[in-house]
Amino acid sequence: MTSRKAINILVRTEYSGLILVRKIVTHSPFCQNEFRAGRVALNLLAQAADVHVHRAHVAHVIVLPDRFKQTLTVIHLAAVRDKQLQQVKFLGRQANRLAIQRHRAVLAVDLQIVHTDDALFLHLGLRGAAAENGLDARLDLQDVEGLGHVVIRAVLQAQDLVHILALGGQHDDRHIGPFANALADLNAVHARPPQGQMLMMGSCFTDNIGARFRDAMWPVAVNPCGVQFNPASICRVLQRALSDCPMVETELVERDGLWHSWLFDSHFSSADKAEVIRNVNDALTQTRNALTQSSVIILTLGTSWVYRLVGTPDVVSNCHKFPSSEFERYRLAVDEVAAMLVQTIASIREINPEVRIFFTVSPIRHFKDGAHQNMLSKSTLLLAIDQVCQTVDRVDYFPAYEIVMDELRDYRFYAADMVHPSEVAIEYLWQRFREWCFSADANRATDEALRLRSRLNHRFLTADTATQQAFRAQTDTLLAEFLSRHPYLRP
Repeated sequence: MTSRKAINILVRTEYSGLILVRKIVTHSPFCQNEFRAGRVALNLLAQAADVHVHRAHVAHVIVLPDRFKQTLTVIHLAAVRDKQLQQVKFLGRQANRLAIQRHRAVLAVDLQIVHTDDALFLHLGLRGAAAENGLDARLDLQDVEGLGHVVIRAVLQAQDLVHILALGGQHDDRHIGPFANALADLNAVHARPPQGQMLMMGSCFTDNIGARFRDAMWPVAVNPCGVQFNPASICRVLQRALSDCPMVETELVERDGLWHSWLFDSHFSSADKAEVIRNVNDALTQTRNALTQSSVIILTLGTSWVYRLVGTPDVVSNCHKFPSSEFERYRLAVDEVAAMLVQTIASIREINPEVRIFFTVSPIRHFKDGAHQNMLSKSTLLLAIDQVCQTVDRVDYFPAYEIVMDELRDYRFYAADMVHPSEVAIEYLWQRFREWCFSADANRATDEALRLRSRLNHRFLTADTATQQAFRAQTDTLLAEFLSRHPYLRP
């Protein structure tokens, strides 16, 4: 085996006293990393990336001609010609004496039979066998990576027992794993899938999933009062909609020529005070109607950090670029969040007793205070939601945050800002939500609706022709027939 690095050292033999300059190979197989003294790189021994199945001076590695044959992989061990004690000197730095054990070369047989792995990998043209169990398995343990495996690289040592878990819940030896994909078997709630109107409120992640519902023709109101990140703001705007109390001009605040409401985000702001009042009251009316008519309400909580307006008990939904001195920022406690959620659910069910409530925590991470504070914030939400699910009937939790963190734990599934999920991750969550929430009939209707949506969105590149007119007529016929079978959907 040829090493990639070597250093010049002085070696003094014990029998001649002569000083000879020799070149010693610094990476030898089946050794571990040398500790570095004084940050001097004394890389006498092998690094993790250089651990191979073959030892130094590999004699032969037999490659199987056919993956269906039960031929054993054979590897010859290295032979050492003699035994010698050496005193090694590193330009003045002294190392311990090393002894090389003399032994005869032997034959090692790895009793692992090559077998064909998952058909999916073979279909994609990827290597499908387990590490040290494929046609060319020497370096498989070094580069295991992907959605289907647990990555083991940095601390891999020579001759370590490495067990690779498949994401779908099976090991490479075809035994069922106890926790390889704990989220794959979510308790489905599709015994009663959504029928009719739905309401979705919460963080901007709500907008992403809500767009999927709209494409599939589900009648859904998505953030009618704008984006709301924290549970206090969500509950406050819901309670205001339930009260059927319109907003008045004295509740607005002005900054830099724009009028704002502490209850709504900046999309409702305007230089015209009357326009702001009209828009926010329309949003409150739409929200109340959705609360009354919806069979399912989905609330997505983003953070437990809130901003309270100084001198008032009110938590604001948006600071509207006012000075930070006008707010007190703090993190809600678990019991606070749970209490306000329980109270809001009770108020909703006074006008809609049969509504089901789905909670989820946004996978969008808030790194303003660092990763640790983000985890504390998300944990507060998770613990509070769990309390509510344990004490209130017809309340369920969909683990969007856990799916992104555990099943899609790779920055490939994030947008360029490394905070928001990518379109691939959002689509994955949408499919997982459908599995969790929709019945088989609802999923079939959704697939059919998406195909019809594709026809409705089709744009021709040429002028109007008889072919285009026939296509539109056929689409209209298919849509009318589809809606007659699913009257609760909306194009």
